[in-house]
Amino acid sequence: MVKVSNPELLRYARSELRSSRAAIIMLGTLVGALLMALLILVNSDARQLEGLACWRNIHLAIFLATSMILVLWSLLNCSQAVVVERTHRTFDFWRTTRLSALTLAVGKLFGAPLPAWLQFATAVPVLVFTGVMAEYRLAVVIGSIIVVALFNVALSAIALCGSMRAPDARRANVFMLLILVMLFAVHNNMLHAGDHETVVSAWTALSPSLAISMWHEGAVLRVAIFGYAVPSLIVTRVQCLAGIAWCLVA
Repeated sequence: MVKVSNPELLRYARSELRSSRAAIIMLGTLVGALLMALLILVNSDARQLEGLACWRNIHLAIFLATSMILVLWSLLNCSQAVVVERTHRTFDFWRTTRLSALTLAVGKLFGAPLPAWLQFATAVPVLVFTGVMAEYRLAVVIGSIIVVALFNVALSAIALCGSMRAPDARRANVFMLLILVMLFAVHNNMLHAGDHETVVSAWTALSPSLAISMWHEGAVLRVAIFGYAVPSLIVTRVQCLAGIAWCLVA
């Protein structure tokens, strides 16, 4: 049994991951993945059913769905994490404990979105299985999962930082909406990048979705930085780590 040394994280684990709630999240994730696979099978023609196209469609659909749920659910919970303390009038008690600021921040960062992480972790074996059946390289499947997890931690850190600065829940929600608008803008920029271009604007690295999609196809998306073509996923990882570090310090 893993011992959790962060009291704030342990508090969230006890409240957010009760046996009944955890079972509902895990069962809902598996049932949702199964229904999505059945829907794709029903809408696939005979030629797709005979090849790898069906398995690849199933894998990418589940990967996209679970990743979006992870990001949106984490953003919602982290953007409300500190504001809720003020609403419940526990903020002064929370910040005057003997725990260090970093311990509290890490506890909030990983504790508030625990249900979202649980659904994503439940989907990981399904993603690995469907990825293998689709004949994707295991390193690509695992690597894509790690990139999404790191990207989600970075967004959660930004949302948590905004929650600490927001005076009320309404402004925290506005801040979360601004993050979503930025993500949609980046995604729209990807759509205009072209289906076959391998060197695109550096802004594309703000989101790993296009690079992950091309990685599955065996291509490497590169972004132009100071005249050099750099792999987009490397830039994304560096940005995520820098964002996490900055938000924790802030």
